[in-house]
Amino acid sequence: MRVRFYIGGYPGPFYNVESDGPALAYTATEYGTTAERRIAPTAQEWAKFGQAIEAAGVWRWAADYPDPGVCDGTQWELELSDGSRELRTGGSNNTPKRFGAFVKALRKLLGGVALE
Repeated sequence: MRVRFYIGGYPGPFYNVESDGPALAYTATEYGTTAERRIAPTAQEWAKFGQAIEAAGVWRWAADYPDPGVCDGTQWELELSDGSRELRTGGSNNTPKRFGAFVKALRKLLGGVALE
């Protein structure tokens, strides 16, 4: 599965996750300090992540979740591909239903690192 996820906003923190083969590159930036990790989930962990995002309805999310009434705040972007499906979505100060379930599943795949 290919995953790219970004979340952050002024003045931070910012988090970025990107698949690197079967592993994930994780970057967290807070107060001008950046921490990077490479995390290699097992095949079983990837399978559980796939089940969790399926249950959360992630593949049915719309392309954009804007909130034009807010200038600053939290922006996020997500790209997913499982070989047969692709999703590109994002938002500004607005998220789809079950966004929290997605973030929880991704955090679990990453071994519990911060994403919010």
